[in-house]
Amino acid sequence: MVDIELDDSNGFTGLDRFLTNYGAALDREYSAAAGTAGEIVRGWLEDYTPRRSGVTATSWRVIAFGRNDYEISNTNEPIITFLTEGTRGHDIYGHPWLHWTDDDGFDHFAMHVWIPPREGIDIVGQALDAADPELDALWDAAEDAADRSVGFE
Repeated sequence: MVDIELDDSNGFTGLDRFLTNYGAALDREYSAAAGTAGEIVRGWLEDYTPRRSGVTATSWRVIAFGRNDYEISNTNEPIITFLTEGTRGHDIYGHPWLHWTDDDGFDHFAMHVWIPPREGIDIVGQALDAADPELDALWDAAEDAADRSVGFE
């Protein structure tokens, strides 16, 4: 067994205070960058979301908590679930959606439509991969600002 005796004359108390100040500065800078990070991710989510009406693409919500900590959701259910998880092939019979009006104003109804299976799309994964260079630069800048604020550089 080895006994270790620490001598505070080397400034361990000062180091503790310095690290506490640095942690607070880093927290401030990360908090300031979080809104921008969320907007970067949200923009890429919109870009990677297939759109017909655009509602699903604009329904993303992103909250950034830190460098690799995001809460991502989309409020356009069940469409976003169909897009991200895919669907089995299925029949639709006599549904009001199967309706159209021709150029002469006559209504037509389809009694049956077969919808082929569709694989899910990893929209979130694609968006985060695409956003990675921008996010790295943003979070690195926040860390640099924290370093400068406490004289760490």
